[in-house]
Amino acid sequence: MEGSKTLQKVLGDAPVATASRTAAPPPVPDGTVTLENLIVPYAKAYPLRDFLLLAGFGMRTAMRYQRPFSVIDITLANAAALRKEAGNKAANEAFRAVVELVVQMLRSCDLVAAQDNRVVVALPETKAAKAGIILWRLKNQVTQTIQQRIHLECRVTQGTKGLELIKSLGARLRDLD
Repeated sequence: MEGSKTLQKVLGDAPVATASRTAAPPPVPDGTVTLENLIVPYAKAYPLRDFLLLAGFGMRTAMRYQRPFSVIDITLANAAALRKEAGNKAANEAFRAVVELVVQMLRSCDLVAAQDNRVVVALPETKAAKAGIILWRLKNQVTQTIQQRIHLECRVTQGTKGLELIKSLGARLRDLD
C-alpha cells in the first residue's frame, strides 16, 4: 500500500499506461486500418517483442531453478491455400479465430504471441506431457469451432529446445527491424 502512495506522489495525477492482453481493441469498421491494429493485430495476444522478453526471462528462470517450462508452436500450414480459395479476409478471420480459441483455453499466466500465421504459446510450470494434452484439446476445439478446412502444424518443446525456439523468434524479429 505504501509503494502505491509513493508512486502516486511521483506521478501525481498523470495517466499511467498499462498493458493487458485481456483488453479488447476498439471496434473497427471493416477494412479500416488503425494504429492499434498495426501494433497489436490480435488483441488478446502479446506483441512479439513483449512475448520474447517475458518468455525468454521465464524460460531462463525455469532452467536455472530446474522447473518445467514448455513452448507450443502452432503454424497455419495451409494459409496460402486459404487465401487463394477464400480470399485474404477469410484466411485472416480463420487465423484470428485460432488465436482467440488458444487464448480462451489457456491460463492467465500463459503467454501467447501471434504473427505471420504462427501462434507461439509459453507455458510456465508445465511439463511437455501436459503441454501435449493441452495441444490435443486445442486442436479438437479448433476443428469443432472453425468451419473452414485448416491444417495446423504443431509441436511442443521444453528446456533447451524451447529456449532455441524463443531465440529463433528473436532473430526473426531482429531481421524485421
